[in-house]
Amino acid sequence: MEVPSPNWKVQDLLYGKHDKWTRITLACKGKCFQIEISPENFMQSSSSFQMYSRYIDLMYDDENAAETAEDDLYDWALAPFLPIFDQVEPSLITGKTATLRDYLSPEIYYFQLYFVDERMEPRYDYEVRRTLREPGVDIGDFALHPNWGKFTPEMVEQCLSDGEYGYSKHPRKVCVDGKLCFLKESHTKRGLLHCEKLTLSCALHDEVTFAQQKKWEEQITTTVDLLHRADIIWGDVKTDNVLIDKNEDAWVIDFGGGYTEGWVAKEHMETMKGDAEGLSRIMERIYSNDGSQDGGQGSHEEEVANVTEG
Repeated sequence: MEVPSPNWKVQDLLYGKHDKWTRITLACKGKCFQIEISPENFMQSSSSFQMYSRYIDLMYDDENAAETAEDDLYDWALAPFLPIFDQVEPSLITGKTATLRDYLSPEIYYFQLYFVDERMEPRYDYEVRRTLREPGVDIGDFALHPNWGKFTPEMVEQCLSDGEYGYSKHPRKVCVDGKLCFLKESHTKRGLLHCEKLTLSCALHDEVTFAQQKKWEEQITTTVDLLHRADIIWGDVKTDNVLIDKNEDAWVIDFGGGYTEGWVAKEHMETMKGDAEGLSRIMERIYSNDGSQDGGQGSHEEEVANVTEG
């Protein structure tokens, strides 16, 4: 007998090794849940905190055990939420066609997971939160190729099986103007096994000329400046989110929000100030040219300072 798929799916995980803060974002029946865990949520629950810390440390430090630790964290932390997920009413009315808008702009529920005397207690978070930024980038009046189509999210229909909670999953099959369209990822797992200088992080492990350093600095800072002028936040600023193409040009990628510890302070995530922090650290890495944390010294220190102030 085939085991039915769960009616929820994890979409994103943010966590910090040192502050032990975690945010799990998942979709359930077309609605979004954000669940946060912090050290201050553990009350007389030292055993639970030790287990929680172990999951975080494994995900951060042990590459071989990271994927298993992440799955174990979900099984453990989301267990008390399963009855809540079961009681959630689907966001779509029976017979209504699901569109891309339903996926991009769901109703959002915020929870804090507390541990009291080693007992898990999900609690609704009533603190005021800012609205999540919609995925993607607004290209404005940018001229598209005449053969390309341009559609609003309401015009893109998701192709879901009857009785499926598929509108909580990443859309991979849609219908536009009566035509079926499919998402095909641009990479494979095999292609991810070798870095091949595809990211700035990898490129900096090799010898880099001063001309390359200056070019990457100009390209990255110019891109971020243009994004900010259009009120677009980069968000997850780090060298892994800068691609280096065959012409040795730098391209900024990943505008899905969030932050990476060590690059942007948690309190500045998804802000222009956070972008400036991460950009400063990227310049330090470029001019240190060793991929280490200690960079931005020597003859280029003043240039890095100028980027930070900007």
